[in-house]
Amino acid sequence: MTRTSDIRLAAVRRWFAAYDARDVDALVGLVHPEVRLVPRSPLLSTLQGATFHGRDGLRSLIEWSYETHPGIRVESVSHQGIRQGILSTPVFRLDERGKQPIRSRPSTVFRFDGVRIRRVQSFGSGKDAVAASATAAVLTPREQEIFQLLAHGLNGPQIADELFLSSATVRTHIQNGMERLDATTRVQAVSIALACGEIDPPGRLRQD
Repeated sequence: MTRTSDIRLAAVRRWFAAYDARDVDALVGLVHPEVRLVPRSPLLSTLQGATFHGRDGLRSLIEWSYETHPGIRVESVSHQGIRQGILSTPVFRLDERGKQPIRSRPSTVFRFDGVRIRRVQSFGSGKDAVAASATAAVLTPREQEIFQLLAHGLNGPQIADELFLSSATVRTHIQNGMERLDATTRVQAVSIALACGEIDPPGRLRQD
């Protein structure tokens, strides 16, 4: 049986192959409709602080990178599994006429919703990427408890009764958890939390 982690790694490998082949349609097919991209590669320094949303945002970013750096290609890529995703270190080579080739090695974290790429974030170093991955999109223990109950089909008032909390407190925890998970709906947040291993599938108890 193919593991989810293997499918995700294959998706990341296809991502770089498609980028190198300038196949934007293939890239779009790999991502969640609400994908978020945060580029921080030195080759994309003019985009520092920008975030691109959705498949249209992906097209804009990729097509811009091709137009700005027509000689760019992927020279090599290494991968490793990290909490909630895959860390890839591509070596981009930019060949410009009459100049020495420029190489860029951003550390890129891919996070997933199921087997589709949900977030792509680049960092200046692998150390920075791993540190961010260890803290980003991680639910607090109380948020895990609440999202676990959401996964079991309980609504906000039922969760409030179950945990002896006010409905307003439950709503706040749910909203905070959705923001941590980059989700826009409760259903999507539960899906991401399940895919990331933050909560267990319904019917299976977490063993602490």
